[in-house]
Amino acid sequence: MRASIVLLTIGAAGLLAVPRGFADEPWDGGRTVPVHRIPLNDCEGEGIVPCMRSAKPVSMSKTCGTCHDYAKISAGWHFNSSSGKVPAGRPGEPWVLVDGLTGTQLPLSYRGWAGTWNPAAVGMTPWDFTKQFARHMPGGDTGEPADVFSPGDSHARWTVSGKLEANCFACHNGSHAQDHSEWVRQIGRENFAWAATAASGLGEVGGMASRVKSTWTMNDGPNPDDSEYAVPPYVKYMMAQFDSKNRPVLQIERPPDQNCLNCHSVSPAHAEKKDVDADVHSRAGFKCVDCHRNNISHAIVRGYETEAADRKDASVGDFSCRGCHIEDPAKGGGRLGAPHPKHGGLPPVHFEKLSCTACHSGLMPGATPTDVRASRANRLGIHGRALWFTDAPFIQEPVFAKGSDGKIAPHRVMWPAFWARRAAGKLTPMRPDELEKSAKGILDAGHQIGTVLKAIAQLGDELGEVVFVASGKLFRANTDGEVDLDAKFTPPAGSASGFVLLKDGKLSPLVSDFDAAAAQLEPAVETRLLDLLQALAPDDSAVGAPALARGKKIYTRSDDGSLTTSDSPEARAASVWGRMVNEKFQPIVPDFAVRAVVETAGTQQSFIEEQLVAMLQALAATDKSAEFVYVGRGYVFALGKDGKLTTSSDPAAEPVFWPVGHNVRSAVASLGAKACTECHSTDAAMLFGRVVAGGPLKTKTVAVKTMVDISKLDGTYNKLFGFTFTMRPLFKMMLWGCGGLMAAVLGVGVLGGLQRFARYLGRKD
Repeated sequence: MRASIVLLTIGAAGLLAVPRGFADEPWDGGRTVPVHRIPLNDCEGEGIVPCMRSAKPVSMSKTCGTCHDYAKISAGWHFNSSSGKVPAGRPGEPWVLVDGLTGTQLPLSYRGWAGTWNPAAVGMTPWDFTKQFARHMPGGDTGEPADVFSPGDSHARWTVSGKLEANCFACHNGSHAQDHSEWVRQIGRENFAWAATAASGLGEVGGMASRVKSTWTMNDGPNPDDSEYAVPPYVKYMMAQFDSKNRPVLQIERPPDQNCLNCHSVSPAHAEKKDVDADVHSRAGFKCVDCHRNNISHAIVRGYETEAADRKDASVGDFSCRGCHIEDPAKGGGRLGAPHPKHGGLPPVHFEKLSCTACHSGLMPGATPTDVRASRANRLGIHGRALWFTDAPFIQEPVFAKGSDGKIAPHRVMWPAFWARRAAGKLTPMRPDELEKSAKGILDAGHQIGTVLKAIAQLGDELGEVVFVASGKLFRANTDGEVDLDAKFTPPAGSASGFVLLKDGKLSPLVSDFDAAAAQLEPAVETRLLDLLQALAPDDSAVGAPALARGKKIYTRSDDGSLTTSDSPEARAASVWGRMVNEKFQPIVPDFAVRAVVETAGTQQSFIEEQLVAMLQALAATDKSAEFVYVGRGYVFALGKDGKLTTSSDPAAEPVFWPVGHNVRSAVASLGAKACTECHSTDAAMLFGRVVAGGPLKTKTVAVKTMVDISKLDGTYNKLFGFTFTMRPLFKMMLWGCGGLMAAVLGVGVLGGLQRFARYLGRKD
């Protein structure tokens, strides 16, 4: 009886015990990270037995959450953007919805930052947002909705994919097996609940949630009807990592820089890795988390100057530039051995008007800002067979603008580009999926050519590589089904154009020359022609049967495989490939598509004004009650009553800015360290650099702003003030000259005085 009472008492005590980390007990002073040899739990809180075929993926809330307050952690800065319950804070980098086909680069944010759109306002549900951007999210936020059956998100598949919990491993896993690229691949497969397990290296995840039926759940296990295609997600744990009690040793530590840089890298767009310097703090041995600190709340210190006031927490101010390097040590300055700069000869007004980053952070300013790529916007740091990174969105740095504190600071800038409906002067952006049907055949010029090249290439390359030549430029098919300009090869003058063969540096037609007026073609020519027509046959007959027009003849392939000849109302000197649509011959690639590919070759742009007009007309045809516009290059483009393109200004076309924090340069590389004229001259890049609106549309109607305009400074005053610095050497020479003249006059006066004094002494004697 006594033993039973003891056991019941122990059991009750165990039930009442508060897991460590939830009781908010004070830190014990230990500076080490405990060894995390712990059992893993699944989403139902059940212990994972790794050898079981039915083992489920690791759940962060049920594994890490046994000791750490998951609710507090998942409300931290990385996970709370969509909650609407936290202050927006200083503007940061927005999420950018990018679509190459439609020329979309739309800045999004749930935080309501200036120039951004709320995802919900453009029709993006939490499911849509997670699918689009979770590749560079550490889980949580929109990936962990409170209601997986929300009526406003009817196409969501949360019951299949599982929730994307806040992934503690994404930041805290110090193992070399932590693989961000694997995380991205699992997100693409909609294996949300499995992504953390796969990326951590604890197990190998197979199957794709995106392929299974919407009725499947994690408890259903394998698909008995399909073991090849619609294979549900599963995990095979790496047994060598587990002990006899099914516990792995997790390499948990303070977040290493490598993990931070997965989502927070920024580099010049066309630089080589060897030429890019690390932040001066990193070179000195600092880690990101030495300054960007947090407690269990995960309200990470962002490090900007007014953050302490914004958060009403004075200790946060210690980790801004000023807090470390300028503040008196008695007030928290000088942390981590920060040197105190003298700023000798620098007028104090600079500290009132400029942020520290204006001189010390980001790339050095030039006549125009530098194009850069950022991890989250341009999909950097994802490795595999495919190239994941994109040139769009087009981001520039540095652009000097006033921050929320009124000080001039370097910013990154991106110009929005998107299609929209306009009603009563208000714009509503359209998602790429709304535009896809109208865009086909208009905006996909490169794809149209690439599709033909790919089809003909199926015949083999014995005769040469199939390429496309137009306006003295040669294009090759790429792996994305588009075409790339071969800048190293210039077609000889007078060479064949259109779809041709390239072999040993020489161009030749797809079909050897023949006489279209002849009664019968040579057998070799006819066979080759039939092969090409067969290769170009579309899957959809509505597209039109492939054809070749030459002279006054049109050649097609009949259903029985024989060559059919018909008369053409138009005589053509050269062979032209096309399709028969409603018994009329049309070029296989429209002329406007060829012009678009030629004009945009070698540029950042992807379509031209001719396509823009056609797209606006196509959209208008789908809904005659609405007005459609395109926002890009700093303007709003629309069709006037006469059907011609018009432009206007609109706040929605203005660029979106976010401040630059890193990389911090060394003191000798700071702006103005060489001379005052780096900033104070008539052509100083910091003040008079030109910011040209970037974007997918190739047009001459492009917004251009100068730094003084963006910073809201007086350009005339700064020109004159800069001119005085240019003239200062002359002023100094004049001053030295005047000083020398005054010294000479004074010397003559002194000598004269001495002479008179000597005479006086002589008379006295």
